[in-house]
Amino acid sequence: MAPLLTATLFLIQTIAPRALALRAACAEALPLPPGPVRTATTDRFKRAVRAHLTHKEPLEQDEDRAVRVKIKQGWDPADPLLRVNIAALAAEGGVRTRTGRPYRPAAGFLRDPRMAALRPLLEHAVQQVGIQPR
Repeated sequence: MAPLLTATLFLIQTIAPRALALRAACAEALPLPPGPVRTATTDRFKRAVRAHLTHKEPLEQDEDRAVRVKIKQGWDPADPLLRVNIAALAAEGGVRTRTGRPYRPAAGFLRDPRMAALRPLLEHAVQQVGIQPR
């Protein structure tokens, strides 16, 4: 038992304080978007979409599984944005949640005011550059 207790004591006294300090430093290093989150998020989405338009690069297409989930969440099967991978677009624009995690559209995304602000630009991008699988 002595080697096990010695190793445990080493972990608790030596490694744990350093790991906790690094965890705290990493949590402080995550910058929050400037201004209201809604505005920052919308602007970042817009920049990502405009980059696709500028470079004539198609938007990323969602997987069939994700499209089925969207339809279950209330998306219209005829919606031109149904197959657009919103999460990939968010990652390209650097959109993050308030906690700093990657943005993933939730079930209420269709009713979100950000979607209403982005819809015309997204529809224009789909018409101009299209969508394609990754």
